[in-house]
Amino acid sequence: MKPKLKPFLMRLHPVTRELLDKAAIDQGRSVSSLIDQCVREQLQPRYGELQPRLQRFLSGVRQP
Repeated sequence: MKPKLKPFLMRLHPVTRELLDKAAIDQGRSVSSLIDQCVREQLQPRYGELQPRLQRFLSGVRQP
């Protein structure tokens, strides 16, 4: 079962909108799916769930 999506209105610079439109056509995806992916990729490492962040942090100090 897919999670329920929430509508979200936002303002974009004209250049940003052009980039999104070009990417949507090029990738065959919707603008909203591109925005969703970009936001998750940008914010997940810092604000995502704690366990995966701890694993990434600790992987740098673990001994073989």
